[in-house]
Amino acid sequence: MRPALIACCRGNADVMAALRWARERDLEVAVRCVGNNYNGFSTSDGGVVIDLSLMRGVRVDPATATARIGGGTPTGDLLREGALFELAPSIGVMGATGVGLIMGGGFGHLRNQAGWGADNILAADLVTADGRVVRVSGQENPDLLWALRGAGANFGVATSLDIQLHSMPRAIVTGGMIWGEERLEEGMRAMSDFAAQASESFSMAAWLKLADDPDVGGFMQAEAPPPRLRNRPCVELTYCHWGTPDQATAEVEKLRGASRPDYESVGTTNFRDFHYRWEAVPKRMTWDAVSVSKLNEEAISLMANVVRSMTTPGAFRCIELFDQRGATSREPSLPSAQPRAIASAWSVRPGASSATPDLDEANDNWVLGVMGAVLATSVGIPDACALNSTSWLPTEERVRTHYGAGMERLLQLKRAWDPDNVFCKNQNINPTWA
Repeated sequence: MRPALIACCRGNADVMAALRWARERDLEVAVRCVGNNYNGFSTSDGGVVIDLSLMRGVRVDPATATARIGGGTPTGDLLREGALFELAPSIGVMGATGVGLIMGGGFGHLRNQAGWGADNILAADLVTADGRVVRVSGQENPDLLWALRGAGANFGVATSLDIQLHSMPRAIVTGGMIWGEERLEEGMRAMSDFAAQASESFSMAAWLKLADDPDVGGFMQAEAPPPRLRNRPCVELTYCHWGTPDQATAEVEKLRGASRPDYESVGTTNFRDFHYRWEAVPKRMTWDAVSVSKLNEEAISLMANVVRSMTTPGAFRCIELFDQRGATSREPSLPSAQPRAIASAWSVRPGASSATPDLDEANDNWVLGVMGAVLATSVGIPDACALNSTSWLPTEERVRTHYGAGMERLLQLKRAWDPDNVFCKNQNINPTWA
């Protein structure tokens, strides 16, 4: 894509000027935080990109455990500044992710304790479609605050956000486990059984994929498994625990249980560095997400069979698994447009990438095939974070399904604040919908 203009903004006045310039010429408007978007929402072909990457800053208030951040701030900046006061945000699982993701939901390693990223938005400065700067908080424009917490990109350019932070010790226990090709089902059962009893201070994520070969390199390099496991299907689980060392040891032993993994590592690090455990290699990517209401034998068998057939040369394919329990399924203290997860649900996120376009169609079909197969099971359901994860433009049906009972209220607010749908490069709520 080639925008007509990329406006590198330093403040509200720049954003307002860029927005006015685009509207006067009837050009499409896209908003970029750090450009970490699967389906190109942060750029435009022939339109105007309002680039917030220069509006990058963090100011932490340890007395209230909050932070005010600029609209172009990467998650890593917030993690670094919060760590000075033993505080951390509930945003993303990688340090390079932009904070803009939380306006569409977003979740990170703190999700089970602190909820969706959107649940942690306390206030914002917003440049609206008519060129005004408005303050959004529980006292000022509270309806708009509700909308920003889950559907925010539809309503304006957030030039600053006030974010709730959470207590985080300087050192946390981290580790990884790998179950090899013959034991994929065992690994997923161990995760499912443990999630039913795990504390909210324990975060885990898993990948069904071909085990990494550190001599070759790949999309993710979280663990270095022994040679006998490399390049073979596996379940790779990684975790962190921010309770006491004794609590962490006890919970890791429960996770390990009778199904001892084929490979295991354990250690300590800090919460910020844990977000740099994976480094994405720039490639052509297709990604999406569905959920299962529980990780039962039907879902486990389906995904094990899928990963055992992932052998396409030149393509990296995987299925991410994130448990959705605790605070992601509870109503937050401030009202939020972000849908609630089912307490026992797992997010199932198929992804594929390659270095060249010749595998695009095959990768797209593989991702769609996995999604369709999961949804066809007795436990398949739409994913509460899917609009943030999809590589495709969400259809009206998908947007309506995602927001559910909140959809009518969101439509009313969209018609009031952006009747011309200026902010349409997002998980769009079109004001013309019935």
